[in-house]
Amino acid sequence: MKKLFSQKFGSFHEAWIDKQAQMPPEVRWQQTIAQQFPLSIYLNTRNGWELVEHLPTVGPLAARNFAVPIDLSRVSGERVELRLQTGFFFWEVDYAAIDYADPQALDIRRVAATLAVDQDGVDCRAELAADDERYFAQPGPGMVAELRFPAVPVPEGEEQSVFLHAKGYYEHVRDYRGVPDFSGLKKFRAAGHFSDYSQAEYLLLLEGQEELLVAGG
Repeated sequence: MKKLFSQKFGSFHEAWIDKQAQMPPEVRWQQTIAQQFPLSIYLNTRNGWELVEHLPTVGPLAARNFAVPIDLSRVSGERVELRLQTGFFFWEVDYAAIDYADPQALDIRRVAATLAVDQDGVDCRAELAADDERYFAQPGPGMVAELRFPAVPVPEGEEQSVFLHAKGYYEHVRDYRGVPDFSGLKKFRAAGHFSDYSQAEYLLLLEGQEELLVAGG
């Protein structure tokens, strides 16, 4: 679906990507919400449905686990009602649960990588050491980085979870040609149009599959 959308820019696609990169993050985030890309979580409270969190998308076909803190003091009675909302087929959720256990004291330790090398054995720790404007670039397919961290001893009877704290971005490599579909692109200025577009394309796909089945006997 996103590929079909980006193809509408034709030869203007790269210029549009550059324009998006210059847009203030808060403006881009509000546009993302308006097009229903996040997984929005709502809690039914004594004042009605209230937003708990917008979960941003995590990449194409990427599976992730999320834990979202929820303040239940706003709920009336003993029944908890949550609503998950997103655009058409933007997310697939296969499991949801709630944990009522009391918060546990955590021993959080942050450790830096003792080794970081790319596929050619070049040291890239400096690029990965801090949250700054210096990035570790991987411009081509098949490029990797191997990271190693010091082990933290785990006391007997306790468990340890390890999280990789990182950030970055990627750019789709596209080489579209032709004149942009300006009339079609203007429709995406309306809030929620991406979801409508996704549903329309999905129904067209189903219709095409049904025609193939009929033609095949």
